[in-house]
Amino acid sequence: MWGWVSSATNSVMESASKMVSNPDLIVEGAQKLGRNIVDKTKTSVDSVLTTLDPGMSGSTPASRHTNDLSTPGAAHIQAKQIILTSSKLQKMEAIKTGFQRCFQSVHVRGFVCPSGVAPQPFGLEACYHGAEQRVQYLRSMHAGNIGDAVLVGVETCIAELLPGCLFDVACLVLHDASHDIVLRALTQPIPLPSHYADSLRAADPQSYAQSESGFATRWPTLLCREMPGCDPGDPHRTLAGISRYRLLETAAASLARAYELQLQKWTSPFAAAAEPAASHQPAPPPTTGFSVQQPQQPPQQHQHSSAYGNATSMAGSAPPTASFAQQQQQQ
Repeated sequence: MWGWVSSATNSVMESASKMVSNPDLIVEGAQKLGRNIVDKTKTSVDSVLTTLDPGMSGSTPASRHTNDLSTPGAAHIQAKQIILTSSKLQKMEAIKTGFQRCFQSVHVRGFVCPSGVAPQPFGLEACYHGAEQRVQYLRSMHAGNIGDAVLVGVETCIAELLPGCLFDVACLVLHDASHDIVLRALTQPIPLPSHYADSLRAADPQSYAQSESGFATRWPTLLCREMPGCDPGDPHRTLAGISRYRLLETAAASLARAYELQLQKWTSPFAAAAEPAASHQPAPPPTTGFSVQQPQQPPQQHQHSSAYGNATSMAGSAPPTASFAQQQQQQ
């Protein structure tokens, strides 16, 4: 414990000296200082627990993470390259943190990709369409920078998930062409005032070209007008007490776990012994309208989706594998 205090003190003094010498680093230094103290505290607590009770060695977050990655065939998927359809640092950091719950090393790059829908999409269909359009734009315009990286698209919308109840929700889509995997996830829905849809529709210019997919004004603009003290960069914290960063991180963690499970199917001994199946390439979304064509799915692959919580639906997975009994008969 005294070693932790000494280490934390040295970190504080080092960070403080840097901030004094360069005023531009005050904010960044404060953020790093907070993260350093939290990380050292977590490490120290885990060390104390495992020292007092060695049986707790598999119960700390760090040990659980290591144990998860030690599953057979998972060694080569510890590092992941992710390309996000946004260059906003908040989104990139949230996606990275979420995926780090399942993968040991995560590197995230971001490119600005248009969605092809209104600035404020209305409805889950328009939301999903926007996220898919961002991924397709990334794939077509930045083909030379993709390689075998995983593509992740994010789009946020407002939707009437319950009769007369309006919610803010984001759709995350993941594309891994090298493994023929397509996954989707939703963030936790955040309740919005029910009059926002009518207010946004009234604010649109006459004959708005993208009225079919949503509105020209985003809902945080209305919130900041009604609540002058709100943070326009993080209206979710003002309205629901939870930051947008946390919402995206949790959904990304759910998406990462589903992705990890799909990769384990490819790396299992039974998958390696099975005959290769024909690749099922996901069909690109339409460029107009909102009748989004679902990606092709392998036989016996059931799709599961939900509009609540961090629901994840899957389409596209590993090639079908023969059962153990069938392999024995073949031999």
